[in-house]
Amino acid sequence: MKGLLSFLVLVTCVGGAAVQSASAACGDGVLQAGEACDESAPNGDATCPGRCIDPPSLEACQCATLSNDYRDFAIIADLQARVGANANVTGGGVAVTTAGGFLYVGASATLPGESQAIGDRCRLLPGSNVGRLFCNEALVLPGAFANGGGPFPFTPPLSFPTLPAFPTGSSGGANVDVTFGDTQYLAPGAYGTIIVEPKGTLVLHGLNFASGVGRYDVTALKVTGGGRLYADNPVVINVDEAFRLTGDSILGPTPLSSVQPGDIRISVAGRAAKLGKGAFVQAHVRSAKGKIVVGKGTIAVGQLIGPKVTLQKGSLVQLAGGCGDGIKQNTEVCDTTAPGGDAACPGECIPLGQAGQCTCSCSTNTDCNDGNACNGVETCDSGHCVLGTPPTCSDNNPCTIDCNPATGCVHVAVTDGSTCDDGDECTRADTCLGGVCQPGELRTCNDGNDCTADSCDPATGCIHTDLTTGTTCSDNSLCTEGDVCIRGHCIGGAPAGCDDLDPCTVDSCDPLIGCQHLPVTNGISCAGTSPCTALDVCSNGTCVPRGAQLCNDSNPCTTDTCTPVGPLGSQTADCTHTQVPNLTPCSPPTPVQLVCFNGVCQ
Repeated sequence: MKGLLSFLVLVTCVGGAAVQSASAACGDGVLQAGEACDESAPNGDATCPGRCIDPPSLEACQCATLSNDYRDFAIIADLQARVGANANVTGGGVAVTTAGGFLYVGASATLPGESQAIGDRCRLLPGSNVGRLFCNEALVLPGAFANGGGPFPFTPPLSFPTLPAFPTGSSGGANVDVTFGDTQYLAPGAYGTIIVEPKGTLVLHGLNFASGVGRYDVTALKVTGGGRLYADNPVVINVDEAFRLTGDSILGPTPLSSVQPGDIRISVAGRAAKLGKGAFVQAHVRSAKGKIVVGKGTIAVGQLIGPKVTLQKGSLVQLAGGCGDGIKQNTEVCDTTAPGGDAACPGECIPLGQAGQCTCSCSTNTDCNDGNACNGVETCDSGHCVLGTPPTCSDNNPCTIDCNPATGCVHVAVTDGSTCDDGDECTRADTCLGGVCQPGELRTCNDGNDCTADSCDPATGCIHTDLTTGTTCSDNSLCTEGDVCIRGHCIGGAPAGCDDLDPCTVDSCDPLIGCQHLPVTNGISCAGTSPCTALDVCSNGTCVPRGAQLCNDSNPCTTDTCTPVGPLGSQTADCTHTQVPNLTPCSPPTPVQLVCFNGVCQ
């Protein structure tokens, strides 16, 4: 492909203009001043063998170089990174660092076009799209695309010199359980297992002495479906065992706070770090020896670092940093790693070297006041500004605004019609009216199952209780009779009786419309409903006699009758032969008229 591109460039040069450009032209067969490489020239790729990039325009060729700055990557894995189908990574690249490491990019998954995708072994499925691909053993299936070129070889392992060492913690304090609908606030310290139950809220205030962050050492951390874990200030959370978020849970900065995703750093020493299906996470998550799993539909804003990282179908990982990430955030006073980032206080910007916004050095508390009463009172501690502790303003009323940045705690009603939650799981679409949450429409709990009793508990929502085994029900099939409930399920009874005892129909049953009787082909022989006929055939679904009476004795001097005897379907013929009156003619009049006498024609 590169050779063909070089050829096309040369043809363009020759056919498009009579005057040759004096500047370096990539792929012109000459390694010129200003070009790092040109593989179309003899030994032109000696500088970077196999990694010379032919740009699409006539300009100097460049070498493809790997970044060793960990801040450029949304995902860093030691052994394996799997980006599932339709998953997306934005803002940064994906790197698998070790020899033999494997990068998998699923169908229609995307990585940023300007970023790097790195792995000793790689597999890109159809429809996938990555940036610049560095890979030694690459399987790029048809329809997959590397925007920045590649695959380019590299020599693993890839190291990140400025990546901080994995932190250690010392847990072992009391357990913390935030129950359904409850809100708790937690100071820095050592704890056992922390659990946030559905609709529970745990707020980490942060702030240890002489530091702009709060440190939490915990045994295990779990936020269950619908639970929320917020941080008012920058925090580091060291987890000894498991870290799990189950579906629809939220972890990140307190809404409207100045905390960035990179200011919340979670380090997991155990083997489990799972961001469950549908969760929303704003944090940096790092695992020492376990896999990091991002569930289906989950959004993770921050950075993921671990031995193995898996993004399930439809998930999203977006790189976002904090202090010292090379970008001056709107909430940061300064950032020495960003161009012009210390303009606010030249030479006095203090990167904390851990979670927390970069701040200016200070001498008095006044130097640190940000004018936002909802952030608390900022103070000057050991020469740098420390974020304040936000006031506890919440009145636990979703229909009031509880803090005004200019004045502090207030309780002002939100606009009528704003959505809220009245805490009753039996209502939906609750709205605010006059600062009070009004219940909305009643929840419909009917599960369409005849074998459950449906009800609603305000605390937990819909309840479906199994009816007693043996309760009559309908399995919605007209082909069964006597259906009954067994352990909450309707089980079909005996087959419906569809036999119409007509030999001239084919009997069947349709679950939706019941018994069906379709006529057989006309002329097929049949056994009629009467045993007194013979040679019967089917005609339009009915058995029609075509032969004489079975009781005919061929005597013109008797009247023959046949009477069916017995139940329908097993009848027999009862024949009767009654003599006609004597002298009744029993032959044609010529040549001699015969008559019946005592039942004999003579």
